Amino acid sequence: MDNASTDESAKVLGSDARITYVQAPENLGFGRANNLGLERASGKYLFLLNSDTLLMNDAIGLFLRKMEMLPESVACLGTVLFNDVTCMVTGHSYCKLFGGFEQIYIYGLHSVLRKLGLDRRKKFFDYYTGDEEFFEVESLIGADIFMRKSVAGKCGLFDPAFFLFREETEMFHRFRKHGFKTFIYRKPKIVHFGGMSSGGKGRDIPAWKLEHMMRAHVLYVRKTHEARLYVFAYKLAYFPFMCAYLVLLCNYGFRERLACFRTLLNAMKL
Repeated sequence: MDNASTDESAKVLGSDARITYVQAPENLGFGRANNLGLERASGKYLFLLNSDTLLMNDAIGLFLRKMEMLPESVACLGTVLFNDVTCMVTGHSYCKLFGGFEQIYIYGLHSVLRKLGLDRRKKFFDYYTGDEEFFEVESLIGADIFMRKSVAGKCGLFDPAFFLFREETEMFHRFRKHGFKTFIYRKPKIVHFGGMSSGGKGRDIPAWKLEHMMRAHVLYVRKTHEARLYVFAYKLAYFPFMCAYLVLLCNYGFRERLACFRTLLNAMKL
């Protein structure tokens, strides 16, 4: 699935008879583009793999053979991703199913607490620190997800309301509500370079990327929490935090800040 790329992908991949190459007419966002791929998939399994990844071994074969041994209740497999080709430094690979408020900590307070030696970010990301080869997690990041196609058929894949960010977390929330499980399997070796398709991080994050993140966070909370009071409390905490973030921490010009503020206000209406 090609999400309207502007490089040589169509020329290189479209000419390979082994590949069913589908090119979207415009950038549909991460979730909607993958949904188009699902419509054309004919196999027993789906393998969602980011373009900024590199397979260092027979990762697909390892996932396939492992999944064939597991019960139908296991919907998805992922692996512990690496940050570079040395396969020594692990990156962000999986997480808990968020309630929403932790994003305020992750995107702001942790930088202050880290300087005080009190950072607890691992509590949310890659929270299991054992050395087991196979263990259950609540959610994977979207960089690599090996799943049963039957589960996507029953529960749906990505909610098209999300353009970018949090779509996989919302999906895993639905999977778990239907009783399906997700596991990390360490044998596949995959490098995830991270952020190669969407720009910088921290203070240098592009304004368009932050706009999508803000909207996705609020949308995720509304989609996964039925209690209106909870959603209201989240917005009440999130709005002033993001206002402060835009004023104090982002290297944006006036127009970029204004666009972000407008997106934030619109997100509060979700």
